Amino acid sequence: MGAFRGIGLVIACVLFLVGILAMNSMLTVANSLEYENVQGELKEVIRQVLDEQEHIDHFINKDFSEIERHCLNNTEFVFNYEDSEKEFVIPCDIVSEGSEAVIEYQINSFAEEIYYKEYDCEFWDCLDSSEDGMFVVVSEKAHDYWKNKFYLALLISLILFVLIFLLVEQKSNSFILSGALLITSSLPFIKLENVLSVFSGSFLQFLTVFVSQSYFVFLKIFIFVLAVGIVWKFFKIGFWIQEKISSWRNKEEIVKEK
Repeated sequence: MGAFRGIGLVIACVLFLVGILAMNSMLTVANSLEYENVQGELKEVIRQVLDEQEHIDHFINKDFSEIERHCLNNTEFVFNYEDSEKEFVIPCDIVSEGSEAVIEYQINSFAEEIYYKEYDCEFWDCLDSSEDGMFVVVSEKAHDYWKNKFYLALLISLILFVLIFLLVEQKSNSFILSGALLITSSLPFIKLENVLSVFSGSFLQFLTVFVSQSYFVFLKIFIFVLAVGIVWKFFKIGFWIQEKISSWRNKEEIVKEK
């Protein structure tokens, strides 16, 4: 029976380690894909696209003077690019700040629209779409997808922890063992973003968008394990004090009976 328990414990620990590695990865991607974390990279991509299509130069040299004249008697200007049917509304307050402010306003609007776009397809189906696949990976849809997968991995990890708790002979060791596995699983995330950023101009550098919060995930896991360890230590001290008090009371009762 002991051998079977030992083998089961090893298997449960391996599965738990795999589960929390997956959980940490999904938490990293979900946190990294929050809008404030991806907007910088998204805006840079949009600016490059506009530069390649010469929209920015055309805007500065031709359109901006027309917008300034229009804003003398109006509060906003509505226009669309030559190859787009979508209208863009620019407040004249932004126009008064200059052409660069208007370009920045447009790029910010594009970035928000791309990130918060309502996709009519499942996440993986959107990736196969030539129209949506380019930006869905850095959208709110992707953030929600990986966040939901994180909760699923968390649930599986909790079930595996319960299994470890049932398999270990000394129950307090389950917390020590699980804590050690949690710390081990979080170590690869300390320098993950820095490692990928070394590959300048490559696809691997683009992946830094998805792991920008990897170090903070490590910190969260470390602080969580530390907090659980401190709480468990206080519980053990409390149990020890309670046992001592019970022992003294028993001794006093024995003395009184004599």
